[in-house]
Amino acid sequence: NQYRLLITKLTLKKNANDELIYHINYCIDADLLSSDQPQGLYEIIITNLTPKGHDFLENIRDNKVWASAKSVAEKVGSKSLDAIIQISSNVVSELIKHQFGL
Repeated sequence: NQYRLLITKLTLKKNANDELIYHINYCIDADLLSSDQPQGLYEIIITNLTPKGHDFLENIRDNKVWASAKSVAEKVGSKSLDAIIQISSNVVSELIKHQFGL
């Protein structure tokens, strides 16, 4: 499957197009999204979520996990994508341990 995202100048508020493209490209570079075609100025073809992207989204799907991950990120003072991915994974691990009384 391929998902074509075509962003026109009229799609979003001023500077929002560039910000959206930046964040999508960042997710591609962070191996959360896959794209095997060159990106155009206002066109991005996303071929799929990567396994890492699936894992991250599955980890933060639950509002309780997402809220806990954001809270921990605030406390440690890091909101980088890598930190959020690691924190959300750790939150899930701790919930699993708690469930089994470990």
